[in-house]
Amino acid sequence: MTTAAAPTTGTIVRCPRYPLTGQRTPHHAHAVVLDSSPTGTYRVWYYRTGPATLGGPDSTISTVHHRQTTTLHTLADTSDRTLRTLATGTRTCPYTHTLRQAITAELHRRTARTTD
Repeated sequence: MTTAAAPTTGTIVRCPRYPLTGQRTPHHAHAVVLDSSPTGTYRVWYYRTGPATLGGPDSTISTVHHRQTTTLHTLADTSDRTLRTLATGTRTCPYTHTLRQAITAELHRRTARTTD
């Protein structure tokens, strides 16, 4: 990681994504951290590949080790358009509830800031 602080829910990271096609070479992709465990692993959602889904061949949620991630930015640094895309992609997956709350809070914060 590039920073000393561990990524929290909503942190955008760069990490490897191993394709399910049998290729052994990972593709580095942008992902958003959903949660972390005490063992140093993070559940991430590769948000550029589609809505959040877990299981099956079209799964966009995976687990990565903390040494495989590079922190890029947080939700506060994300554009409005990306925030709305993230909000749309988290609607149907129960594993994204905490992330959805963080996105909603950030959108409300921005709305309040522009109306003051």
